[in-house]
Amino acid sequence: MTQGFIKCSYCDKSCKTTDGGLKNHLRKVHFEEYINLIQDETKHHLFCSLCKGSFKTIGGLSSHITLSHKEYTLKDYYLKFIDSEAGKCETCGKETTFRGLKDKFSSFCSQSCKGKCIRIQEKTKKKIKEVYGKHPINSKESISKSQQTKIERFKDIEYKKKITDKVKILLN
Repeated sequence: MTQGFIKCSYCDKSCKTTDGGLKNHLRKVHFEEYINLIQDETKHHLFCSLCKGSFKTIGGLSSHITLSHKEYTLKDYYLKFIDSEAGKCETCGKETTFRGLKDKFSSFCSQSCKGKCIRIQEKTKKKIKEVYGKHPINSKESISKSQQTKIERFKDIEYKKKITDKVKILLN
């Protein structure tokens, strides 16, 4: 082996040890072996489904797709190569907002649909129970003193009668 060079174990070609010489050679000449080598080095690499380029981060893959594969938007790439069923509201099935390769699609098309989702309702009830020990609507601690006073007044039958009489007078 010559100093400053390293031999390719597949074809005995001498490659520079600097500037990624062997890596570039493997990528250009022995592509399948190069991919296997990269996959063996780490399981955290991401690969472009269009050109098999390797990326350490989702941001790197996103930039690559945007700059190198202009025929695809990130949304198109995601739907074609990652999850073709994504982008539908869990509640009503309408299209949801695409937020990027890292954040994917929104689960719901609107706050209204999110509020109607049974899974979210159950999750919210569970969280409230963890925090308050009971549902805050039924908890006296969650109601202010003035609200408690109003509630107590409405429980009083005489007060209800007075209010009812005032309403009748106003309606006549």
